[in-house]
Amino acid sequence: MKLNSLEKDEVAGVARPLIKDDSVIFLDTGTTTLALARKLIGFKKLRLYTNSLMIAQTACQHFGVKVQVTPGYLRTVEQDVVGYDTISYIERFHFDMVFMGIGAINANFGFMDFEEDEARIRQVLLTRTSRSVMLADHSKFGRLGNVITAPFGQIGTLVTDCRPPEDILSAVRGEELEIIHA
Repeated sequence: MKLNSLEKDEVAGVARPLIKDDSVIFLDTGTTTLALARKLIGFKKLRLYTNSLMIAQTACQHFGVKVQVTPGYLRTVEQDVVGYDTISYIERFHFDMVFMGIGAINANFGFMDFEEDEARIRQVLLTRTSRSVMLADHSKFGRLGNVITAPFGQIGTLVTDCRPPEDILSAVRGEELEIIHA
């Protein structure tokens, strides 16, 4: 949580204006999505779904944000729920926007994770949304995860704290990925 906390807060600040009142969003587990949950102030009617207990506890403190938590297997360290029940539940919905964190962004493999449970949830979320937004600070660039979550072309928007390095920019040329950075 303490690693790159200022950068994650900056990413969340850039992503916050993308959310419109009276919409239905999903925030998956992660410290950058948690930073976004802290910024959900000022909404009158926002419906938020999450598989993160920390995000749920943070977001429900904001008047105007209605929070729904997915069912699933509770991971004690991450304080999130994963597994078959989580995926089955997500498959019942459509979200206006999905905000996801990611473990690594690699020029050769795209968006990557270190846990299969997280990657699978993100893969399902991508099929259930009108707009997908990946949140990542600069420390994710050039890393290599062990699970390929999504190629660059499957994500609508990448929000980050700085301009991505050239190898990442070259890899996304010709893709539909919008990059927004501070």
